[in-house]
Amino acid sequence: MGAAEHAFTTLEGKPLNHRYVQAMVQRYAAKAGITKHVTPHTLRHTFGTCLLRATKNVVLVQKALGYANLSTT
Repeated sequence: MGAAEHAFTTLEGKPLNHRYVQAMVQRYAAKAGITKHVTPHTLRHTFGTCLLRATKNVVLVQKALGYANLSTT
């Protein structure tokens, strides 16, 4: 079985619209009482930062975030 093309899909297997994902992140941030502007990209950075702090492994972070070049990690 190959890798999935999209990480998040509808029940029909179609990719989620990026505007829908943005609205969903903002809706859940508001529900959580977060007043700061939060985007899916904010969550990506948070994931990368937490992974680096937990593992101290920048190569692992590079692979997890899909960066081809270590210098952009």
